[in-house]
This record gives sequence, C-alpha cells and structure tokens, in this order.
Amino acid sequence: MKRRLISIALLLVVSFLLGMMPSIPYNSYNFHPIDEQAEPMLTSMAPVHVITGNDLGAGDLDKPNDFRFGLDGLAYLADTNNDRILVLDADLTLKLVIDGFYDNEKWHTFNSPEGVFAEKCGTIFIADTGNRRIVVLDADASLNTLMDTVELT
Repeated sequence: MKRRLISIALLLVVSFLLGMMPSIPYNSYNFHPIDEQAEPMLTSMAPVHVITGNDLGAGDLDKPNDFRFGLDGLAYLADTNNDRILVLDADLTLKLVIDGFYDNEKWHTFNSPEGVFAEKCGTIFIADTGNRRIVVLDADASLNTLMDTVELT
C-alpha cells in the first residue's frame, strides 16, 4: 500500500511539472563547427512575452532586424522592410520613429536599415544597408555625419 501511495504521489508530481513546461512553438538547432550543418538540439530558452509593433503603437513590423539597448538607456529597433528605426524607452514605450533625415534641406529616407547603435550622449549610428551607407544622427535625430563612401585601410 505504501509503495502504491508513493507511486501515485510521484505520478502527480511529474504530471504537475510536465504541465508547467511551456510549449515551444519552434525547433532549436545549432551549427556544427566543422561542416556548418544544422543539428537539432534541446531548446534552451523560451519566449515569456511577445511584443508586436501594434503593441508599441507603431503598426506592423516588417523584418525587424536589430534590437538593442543603446548606451543612452533607450532601446533601438531597426524595422528593416519598413525603412525606419523605432526608439523606445526602457519600458518599451515608443518615443520616436526615425524614417529619414534632412541633409542641406533635402529629405533622405532609409532603405532597408539593418543595424543600429547609440552612444551614451545619444548619437545614433544606423547601417542603412540598401543605400550602402552609415548614417550618424544626433540625439534629436538630426544629421551629424553621412558616410556613403567608406575606405578600408
């Protein structure tokens, strides 16, 4: 009888623990270091919460490519196929949408920006990939530097 009660208790504990495991909506994999073949692996992380562009008040996102917190404490999201950069505060509240900049009174737009970084002073570096340039904006999103020709030495 004692053995039966222990078995039932173990079954209940295992059932409870399995019920708590989140269902992961994707498979995980890793690349083999030598032949770079994808190998299935156990999922090590699971999303806790999903935030959409609509949740942010920015409409649908289209290929969000880079998300990072800048040294200035704000979060930056390169929304690549929408040709814009979203600026969020630490609570992920939308503060600014940067979809272009003025250069000598001429409006320039982004073309598939894929990367963004911000310094502590608020200077923003944007990899404007489709236009093959680096755009450097001041904290107020005004043009600081436009690097459309980069020479590697």
